[in-house]
Amino acid sequence: MTNINDINTHFSEHGWAVIDFSNRDAVLEARDNILSHVKATYYPSLERLEDLHEHIPDDDAYVQLHLALTEYYRKEGLSLKIMAGEVDMFRQFMGPDINIQKNPYLRIARPGATGDNIGYHRDTFYGASPFEISVFVPLTDLSEGNALQFLSGSNDTSDDTYPFEQFDNEGIERGSPRHLAGIPYAPRIIKPEEVPDITPVPVTVGQAVIFGLSNVHGQVVNEDKTTRVSTDIRLVNALAPFPESRGGGDEYYLQFLRSPLTEQASRYLEANNITKITKMQPRDK
Repeated sequence: MTNINDINTHFSEHGWAVIDFSNRDAVLEARDNILSHVKATYYPSLERLEDLHEHIPDDDAYVQLHLALTEYYRKEGLSLKIMAGEVDMFRQFMGPDINIQKNPYLRIARPGATGDNIGYHRDTFYGASPFEISVFVPLTDLSEGNALQFLSGSNDTSDDTYPFEQFDNEGIERGSPRHLAGIPYAPRIIKPEEVPDITPVPVTVGQAVIFGLSNVHGQVVNEDKTTRVSTDIRLVNALAPFPESRGGGDEYYLQFLRSPLTEQASRYLEANNITKITKMQPRDK
């Protein structure tokens, strides 16, 4: 979708929407940079990211590669480069004051490897805010077999509607390489039989899926014959309520967009050493 009214309508009805990047070249450049880095440091004969699984010899090598590519992706600031060309669309979608995730994740899901996916879940299970969205950006073309899946309308329901099971992820500890690369050490997973209507949303490089973090989504296993490489970049309106446990977003988020009014108000608050507004106190006249 490119029409903002269509995007807004679909998102309101389903909790997710497919968007077409206005600057597709930025996504292609990010993909090519990652491919070049893999070729230069790991697998010189690799021609496509889709074929990564054919070059990775075992799970240990996968973990090492996954973490290294995540660090490269963040160090190069590729998420900011991808999002920079989409300012107008996101301003219209969520307002002029937006923060962007400081350290987004790079995802690599090999065919048939269940440990490479998180399963079906809501990010609000982990304390995320319903005011946040995720921008799921594929760096490889995705079919129904390896696309992320979404449960339309689930964002409007209570957490009790989709009971989850929490368990220890074998071999993944808090702060371990896999955890740092985005795999939970204590995942909260919804059983597939609880969400029979969840649907894959195929997208190609240059498109993205935006979805609210209360939407049920995920994948149990990549059922395609190619590796899925993608990134998910969170955005939040800078003025939206935000959990105190996340430090108001100061460590998790970076400033992305600001309206002239918000910039002016921030300067006023700074000049008066006001760090948080609860209720402005009137002064005596």
